Amino acid sequence: MIIEQGPFSIAFQIVQECLFQCDICHRRYVEGERYLDPEQRKQMVDILKEYGLRRLTVTGGEPMILDGEELFDFLRYVHQKQIHVCLSTNGYRLTQARVEEMDGYVDQILLPIRSLTRPGWQVDFGDTPYTLELFETVINLLQWIKTTSIILEVSTVVHRENIGKVMDLGWQLVSLNPNIVWRLEEYYGMGIRADLRSRFEIGERELDLLFCRVHHNFEHLLKLIRPGKGKGRIYAPDLFITPVGDLVTTSNNCYSEPVGNVLKGQLPPEFRNRRPWSDYQQVCRDWDWGDL
Repeated sequence: MIIEQGPFSIAFQIVQECLFQCDICHRRYVEGERYLDPEQRKQMVDILKEYGLRRLTVTGGEPMILDGEELFDFLRYVHQKQIHVCLSTNGYRLTQARVEEMDGYVDQILLPIRSLTRPGWQVDFGDTPYTLELFETVINLLQWIKTTSIILEVSTVVHRENIGKVMDLGWQLVSLNPNIVWRLEEYYGMGIRADLRSRFEIGERELDLLFCRVHHNFEHLLKLIRPGKGKGRIYAPDLFITPVGDLVTTSNNCYSEPVGNVLKGQLPPEFRNRRPWSDYQQVCRDWDWGDL
């Protein structure tokens, strides 16, 4: 029996793995956890669509590590169901041709950028064989996406070690592509690197002062600025979906045990978003989308 449900947005952690080594990584990781197969993922989308799903963020790990067309076939399927598609990726393996092709079925890309200098990038993403290649890809992506209708949302996690460089990053973003949403998020220590919380956490007053400076300098230079405080996650009411279809939420710097499973029909009475649905609608209007 389908429970009557208003429109909602949810994130799906399609994979857990990532090739990079970010010290601030907050992803949930469970040793040995398996994935849904492609048909099960589509079935999951069908179920959620009946409940009122209007926006799906596909995240990881890094979704782009999936082989071949597996990820893109899934994104196309979600789009065909008239669900807004947001891909959360660090940009790994993206090319100009792929970005142009994705314009047909991806509405939004959420991209983490904490620095746009090579030394800063290596600190952020770790010393891997792919780090500098990713840097060049992201610099190019900021240009490639200009010829598409995909909304680019740049996510910058602000922490103790980079807070003094955020303004410089803002000016770099303005020079490369001012037509972006810039999401500034307070560091919130959880997931596989939660043991580093004391290294990165910052004070509320320092964060407030930064947000004020960002608004003062960039309010009319970037498409939209979205500041957010990590402390709101302590009592986070919204859910996300794990690679096996479990429903999990976050609170008190950790991930909960599963509270249900989509494919098994084990669903809580309602889905809720940390952001009101009206906020998503307003963002759409800001971007001349109409409403979700």
